[in-house]
Amino acid sequence: MPVAKRTIARTARESVPLPEDLVNYLALIPPIFAQAQHNVSNHRKNVVALRKIQEKCAEVTEQSPKGTMLAGEKGFNTKFNECLERVLAVKKGVAVADRVVAFVGKFVAYTTEQGMQGVCLYDNREVLTGVAAIHR
Repeated sequence: MPVAKRTIARTARESVPLPEDLVNYLALIPPIFAQAQHNVSNHRKNVVALRKIQEKCAEVTEQSPKGTMLAGEKGFNTKFNECLERVLAVKKGVAVADRVVAFVGKFVAYTTEQGMQGVCLYDNREVLTGVAAIHR
């Protein structure tokens, strides 16, 4: 399935090739989920690593006739959701799946915390950066 790894489907008929550096970042996400299901003690390390990958992916953009597209963010979200959907199909109470769900919760909390540090005040208005804008 190398085609699925290197493309993001915009519609059912159309897919866009991904830049090579983005493909390398996206390849790092499934092993992090694999580590998270084995042991809770390494969750913090994996949360920080996944956040760094998210930030690197967010830097990857593409130019289109409509403007700048955030191909890296979309690629990260797609791969993250693929990994998460595999776990959500498992019944509640399975230890491996529960650990991954706890890991995702820690990742969301850490991302929100990091994103809120990017909030600043400008002319008495909030200017949100990065993930803080998403979680608002």
